[in-house]
Amino acid sequence: MRFALNAAFAVLILAPFSVQCHYTRVCGIELTRLSTTLCTYPGMAYPCYHPFNRLNPEQDRRAFMGQYCCKRKCSKEFLTSFCCFTPDCLQSCYPEHFGFPESNMIDPFPYYY
Repeated sequence: MRFALNAAFAVLILAPFSVQCHYTRVCGIELTRLSTTLCTYPGMAYPCYHPFNRLNPEQDRRAFMGQYCCKRKCSKEFLTSFCCFTPDCLQSCYPEHFGFPESNMIDPFPYYY
C-alpha cells in the first residue's frame, strides 16, 4: 500500500514534465517537493545534493533554483544537475547506509527516464 501511495505521489510530482512539456515553471513548495523527489536516492528518506558553488556567494541553491525555475522555466535535467549520487556523495549524505568500502559498487545513475 505504501509503495502504491509513493508511486502515485511521484507521478503527480513529475506530471509537469510530461512528454509534451520538457520545460515548466515551478515555484515554492512544488519546486521543493520536485527537487526532493528527484534528488532522493532510492530507499532513502531525504535528498542528496552537490555542494553549491556559484558566482554569487550570498545566493544559496534553493534561491538559485527558485529564481531560475519560477521566474523562467526549467527542465528536469536542470533540477537533477543539483543531485549527487556518486559514491562519495552517497557516503557524505547517507553515512549510516553507505559508510562502508562496498559503497564503490553503488549505481551512480539510479533514475532512468
